Amino acid sequence: MQRPDSTVTRDAQSLQPTPVHRLPPELLCEIFIDLVSMSETEWSEAATIIPHSVAHVCVRWRAVAHGCAQLWTTISSRANPATIDAQLRYSSGLPLRIVYRGGGPGSKNLPREWYLAPFVERLRSLAHRWQSINLTASCSVLSSIPPINALPMLSRAILDMNDRYDGKALDFMTNATTLRELYLDIDATQNIALHTDRLHLPLFPSLTLLNITVKEYTVLGWLFPAIVQCAPTLVDLVIAVEDCMLSYDPLQRGDWRRTRSFPALKTLDLAGRMHGLLPYIDAPHLRSLTLRNNSMNGDPFPSLHRLLTWHAYVPPITSLELREIGVADSSAFLVCLPLMVDLRYLAVSYSEEPGQYLINIRRCAFTESVLNRLADGDEAPLLPALVSLDVYFPRSTRKESDALLRFVYLRELSQDQGTRAVAALQFVKIQTAFYKLSHGLV
Repeated sequence: MQRPDSTVTRDAQSLQPTPVHRLPPELLCEIFIDLVSMSETEWSEAATIIPHSVAHVCVRWRAVAHGCAQLWTTISSRANPATIDAQLRYSSGLPLRIVYRGGGPGSKNLPREWYLAPFVERLRSLAHRWQSINLTASCSVLSSIPPINALPMLSRAILDMNDRYDGKALDFMTNATTLRELYLDIDATQNIALHTDRLHLPLFPSLTLLNITVKEYTVLGWLFPAIVQCAPTLVDLVIAVEDCMLSYDPLQRGDWRRTRSFPALKTLDLAGRMHGLLPYIDAPHLRSLTLRNNSMNGDPFPSLHRLLTWHAYVPPITSLELREIGVADSSAFLVCLPLMVDLRYLAVSYSEEPGQYLINIRRCAFTESVLNRLADGDEAPLLPALVSLDVYFPRSTRKESDALLRFVYLRELSQDQGTRAVAALQFVKIQTAFYKLSHGLV
């Protein structure tokens, strides 16, 4: 019995390769790499899951995935030994990303101490290929790792440390002479101010980015000396501390409160009371400054004013971001504005209610008096180089919103004020309680 022509045609079509199967292996490999990069985050296992997923779709995809070395370069403690061996084989000698988040394969509820040491020892002979590490463990466990002899490719380290702080926690990276980026997240179970050891960092001669988060009360004297040690090469510095006392130093090991040189620093991001570091930083090339989360941590603008006036030069800050900075009196901020003649980008966001704190009512730094001064066309113009303005102020008053809008209209066109040229605003994004704007003006 002969089959109908329609059935024959349908079967023939099903045997034809689909468009995705007609893709050349090189293009398919690039798609796999993009898939991993889109799914990968610092705290995600996607970089290890996806290569194995695509390798099980079909024979051709498996062959392409196995031949694409970039897919297999993230080594996770969650993988079993056989999988790690396969990844090392398929990675073809490329640089490796090492990820340890506590425990080994199938050990979700086991203590971190159970697997970190054997995991590191298993990969120690490949330390010359380590490009980045991402480790979550207690300080005591990290301090138990013997120093690794050579880390010639290590450029990035992310360490989430908990339990009581141990000054030897980073000693295993003593030989990381090429380390460029260091992220520390310290979540101590005890008051760090009571610890006998200050924050200790090995000497990293190539370090350009230092990002420190301390989720515990501390003092600047516990933190600042380690930062100063890195100062000669730092380009980007980010510091966030849960709570901090600016003056008290229980260690009494000399006066750390002296201005220190940061000759290469261009970007500075300080949260909470960390604005207290500003008077002690000499940064002649500082370009970008961010102050954030300061609701009950004092007025940061006296410290900023000292940074701008303490030296023979004014740091050429071109970008200033004020994120949730509340002040009881905006006069110190107003005094800083005439000094920021190079500022091109200003971002201000503040969403708290003015009466949220009953002891000391705080408002956004963009108070009515500040905005009226910015919008005053009869006075010498402030922020003459400003070309981009981003303001999120949903609890503004009508007068504050109107003054902000007047400033925008005043700066729609460039001006010539005697010897000083005043730039026109090129981009404005504003959301207040009464207005919402987002457009380019030029």
